[in-house]
Amino acid sequence: MVQHNVIVNKTGYLPLFKLDYGLTEQILYNLFYNASQYSPAGSDITISIDYNPTVDFDFPEQNRFSCVITVEDSGPGFPEGDIDKAFGKFFRVDTTRTGGTGLGLSIVKGLTESQNGVVMLQNKEQGGAKFKIYFPAEVMQLKGISHE
Repeated sequence: MVQHNVIVNKTGYLPLFKLDYGLTEQILYNLFYNASQYSPAGSDITISIDYNPTVDFDFPEQNRFSCVITVEDSGPGFPEGDIDKAFGKFFRVDTTRTGGTGLGLSIVKGLTESQNGVVMLQNKEQGGAKFKIYFPAEVMQLKGISHE
């Protein structure tokens, strides 16, 4: 088994997000599995979790997302022409080794969309892939709860 450094980043405050546990677990498993397969041993895999009730990106109608999860790896990234195809069923980058079915990222997209979320992929400038998942999750604020 290949070993990697897993780094977890979160903002200072995170509310409880109402997400489907099983679906979200499978999404994260698939992304971490891919990252571990394509990143060199000993490299970093980073997950970041953020509470952002208004996400400002090119789709103003999508500004309903409160939970943002980012998974970044240190692998080769995706050829620019394949980024739009990466979530297709049975898609595999031509330069990858054999094995796998090419369904992992398609499953990530389907499970994300089943929770009314959006998943995006881009290459990092320093190399590697960066997946951002936006969920429109209900939240339970915890700031006013004391330990009784």
